[in-house]
Amino acid sequence: MSVEGSGSHALYTFTEGRIKSPAKVEANEPSSWYLGSNGADLVIISHRNFLKSMEPLRRDRESQGLSVALMDAVDLYDEFNFGQKSPQAIKDFLAWAKTHWKKAPQYVVLVGDGSFDPSNFLGLGDVDFVPTKLIDTAYPETASDD
Repeated sequence: MSVEGSGSHALYTFTEGRIKSPAKVEANEPSSWYLGSNGADLVIISHRNFLKSMEPLRRDRESQGLSVALMDAVDLYDEFNFGQKSPQAIKDFLAWAKTHWKKAPQYVVLVGDGSFDPSNFLGLGDVDFVPTKLIDTAYPETASDD
């Protein structure tokens, strides 16, 4: 077999000791938030660590007549950003739900902290549970709640 065209080719080889292992591997548990048959007055988006603690709020709002969707932010990253954690995934989901859900959300609650160091480069801990959009300023980046 021959390859047509010109140019240079590079072949990289590594010994097993030079290949890094991933920090963690998690199985994807498929969700279906993209389906148009969904609908809720209130959407609560949280990191899975906090979902259980949101149940009292959910029950309280349902007792007031609101329909509530409680969702793991990771599901939104999977469905709306190919698994990458990003505030854009949350924004894209909300735009999708507004136009495609049988009942568009009227209220949104984001539960969890964001960080100016979402990749934990400073080693202060992975506390970026619901990421915020970072924008460039005259100084370092800063959070934008928009």
